[in-house]
Amino acid sequence: MMRMSNSALRIYPKLTRLFATQTSIPKSDYDITIVGTGPVGLALAAGLQTNPYTRSLKVAILDNKNTLMIQDWNPTSYSNRCVSVMARSRSFFERIGAWEHMRQERLQPFQHIYAYDGITNSTVHFDQPKNTDPMAFMAENVNLQYGLLRSILKRKDIRQDNFDFLVPCNIEKITRDENTNAPSIHTSTHGVLRTRLLVGADGRNSIVRQFAKIAMPGWAYPAHGVVGTLRVAQNNLPSVAFQRFLPTGPLAYLPLPGNNATFVWSIYPELAKKLLALPDPTFVKFLNAAFLLDQVDLDYLFKMDIVEPNNLDKQLDWRIETKRRSLSFDTPPQISEIVPNSRASFPLRMAHVDEYVKESVALCGDAAHNTHPLAGQGMNTGIQDAEALTNALSSAIQHGQDPGSIFSLQPYYRSRYFKNHVYLGVADKFHKLYALDNSVVSSVRSLGMSLFDRSSKVKQAILSMVAKGI
Repeated sequence: MMRMSNSALRIYPKLTRLFATQTSIPKSDYDITIVGTGPVGLALAAGLQTNPYTRSLKVAILDNKNTLMIQDWNPTSYSNRCVSVMARSRSFFERIGAWEHMRQERLQPFQHIYAYDGITNSTVHFDQPKNTDPMAFMAENVNLQYGLLRSILKRKDIRQDNFDFLVPCNIEKITRDENTNAPSIHTSTHGVLRTRLLVGADGRNSIVRQFAKIAMPGWAYPAHGVVGTLRVAQNNLPSVAFQRFLPTGPLAYLPLPGNNATFVWSIYPELAKKLLALPDPTFVKFLNAAFLLDQVDLDYLFKMDIVEPNNLDKQLDWRIETKRRSLSFDTPPQISEIVPNSRASFPLRMAHVDEYVKESVALCGDAAHNTHPLAGQGMNTGIQDAEALTNALSSAIQHGQDPGSIFSLQPYYRSRYFKNHVYLGVADKFHKLYALDNSVVSSVRSLGMSLFDRSSKVKQAILSMVAKGI
């Protein structure tokens, strides 16, 4: 078998610079191997496949799940794993031919965000100017995967059979080849796979990051994210997202098509456990209450015994009805139902690797950085990672470089590390600011929100910055 050091990257003859003798690469040898088929991993694969300089590379796409089944996705309800797709991410999806393959009827544009303080009820309104593109689209993770997968498979069927989906794939270990030092992926399903570049897009517990011995410093927040899929009684505000900042953590209402919505509630683990244990009807009342009631009411309700939900229901009904008569701020449509079995929770953490790349290894998305979901940018930063890595590899191939070389990968690191680090820091400080239940801090915070809400130029500048990408 020919050694990796002598095998050449395959490129189209039309390229102006041929930098190696072209030979056939054994089936177990790849130029690039992507581990992880979430939206970030698939976005990278689609980016490489549509780029004129990288589309002839031999690429393997690995996951322990059979991702190919997603192409037959036929949902009956909305998933509880949703993201807001900002303009920069949508533009990338359009450029790589994936946006058109997503189910458009399941994408919900929104043009307004109402954010308000749970202590003082001071508000900030972000409004997209009329006759402009929506600031974001709510989308299910699986819909992003669906569109990306179908776009990749369509091109693969037509002309590009060098992109191999090796799924499901059970990775037993990753080593370095004793002769070439290239990563060797030992699997129980596809043998040993050798690759010039190994990309970890495999989430916060990345096996690729562990192989590369890249530390991921950070900390766990004293909070879990509770999520679920909702139905609302009457949705007259289909394009509005709401976020309320409570001392226990931010609570977000995010619109989906029709009378559907999703929510993310960052809350103390012990309270998350209580919320998940409530019967569905009682939980719905509690969720409505969390968008309406003062913190003193919520504190009282959290202390009640959930073993007897009837008493809790009575308190919720009375307090919600009383509060609705005196509302002085905008709130989401009344939630009428939660989709059965859609409630779930996950621990929240902030973490960031110091190194995105090593020789023949690169990390993207959650494998490189984890953030608090309060600003809804975690997925977008990962998609921008995929875009930046595609650009770096394209430049490397144009200049005759090995895609796994540290010199080829450094531009990707320089492009993304600082931007992600700044965003992670801002999200962390923002979370801590609103988690402080202090009268002085609340007063200053409330004044700041009021002044900020009056500055339309500053708000539009922030919206523009987020839309263009972090």
